[in-house]
Amino acid sequence: MTEITHTGTISAIKENIVSVEITQKEACGSCALKDACLQSVKQHIIEVECDRPNNYSVGQKIELVISSKQAFYASVYGYVIPLILVLLSLFWSFFYTKDEIIASLFGLGVLLPYYFLLYLFRNNLKKNLIIKIR
Repeated sequence: MTEITHTGTISAIKENIVSVEITQKEACGSCALKDACLQSVKQHIIEVECDRPNNYSVGQKIELVISSKQAFYASVYGYVIPLILVLLSLFWSFFYTKDEIIASLFGLGVLLPYYFLLYLFRNNLKKNLIIKIR
């Protein structure tokens, strides 16, 4: 099974949660100003549950690993399903109302209950989305 890895630096350790700061450089490989550009660097903090947080220290470089299957499912929940919901609600509401403003508001409004449901089921989703420290 293929894996997706990111290197990061531990920024905090609380009980059994390790906060890892990941700095991602965008695909600016051909740009001459890539090192000076602030737009090309994005920092994310990811919290990872860990059995033995005492083995790590703040400032330590580590590698985070997730399976490609889990990353695929995360992308589906975060991007594909909301896109389908917005498009279906846009077409459906425009078909019945013939009003673009109402259709667009309904299309965006359908995301509120979807992301609220994701928030409610976040603990179940965390069980399936396992990020490991290597």
